[in-house]
Amino acid sequence: MTELTTNLLSAFAVSMIISAMAKVHSQKLKAILYALPFPITIALIGSNSIATSLSISGLTLTGSFLWACYFLHAELKINILATDVVLSVLYVATAYVLAHNLKLPYWTMLGVYLAIWTTLMFLFRGVAFKYRKVAPAKTNAYLKALTIFVIAFGLFSAHQYLAAFVVTFPYNGVFAVFENRFGLLPQAALFTRNCLALAAYFSANYLVGTHYSAPIRYAASWLAFGAVLIAVNKLIKIDVRDTKSLR
Repeated sequence: MTELTTNLLSAFAVSMIISAMAKVHSQKLKAILYALPFPITIALIGSNSIATSLSISGLTLTGSFLWACYFLHAELKINILATDVVLSVLYVATAYVLAHNLKLPYWTMLGVYLAIWTTLMFLFRGVAFKYRKVAPAKTNAYLKALTIFVIAFGLFSAHQYLAAFVVTFPYNGVFAVFENRFGLLPQAALFTRNCLALAAYFSANYLVGTHYSAPIRYAASWLAFGAVLIAVNKLIKIDVRDTKSLR
């Protein structure tokens, strides 16, 4: 199979999965679904890659994307579409710079990430993440699928320039932040908590590496992801409140 064919099929798969995920409206379930590493797995396979320290860096960028969307739109009142586009472009630009300059070992980068994550979980304690529950903004399903396909295909085709950051681009978030603009705060908080499971996914992928076949590598990655996702959802509670129900 040629690289072009692989990129086309991978981009198509990512667009279909993300379009299907958009049908869910629950904030907590949405956060879990958006953390599912379907796009990541497809991107790794499509780019013939294995997790590296840059994968963890990309995870940090993805979380930052959601928090920045909340701050710029909800706090600074900047148009959500403008926010979405600018931050997506900024992600790619930052990824390009980091891909060519960041040289930290995997475990060092993971340690930095865990320190940031632990600090955030400590700060989240006792905080109520409030939002106004409204029907998600409607977007044309075909336009959404086509847009995600074009973005994914473009990034897969540029993987030699963006390295592991192709894998962690917020494919889910591009439309999620527009459709769920009133729930950006809880979405960012819940996704941040669930991101530890993605770090476990990358770590298992990195550890197995090329020592075993690809099916074993991805099975181990998904098992690690599932175990940690269940653990953080049981042990770390995020207080999400609908402001309508508080009246």
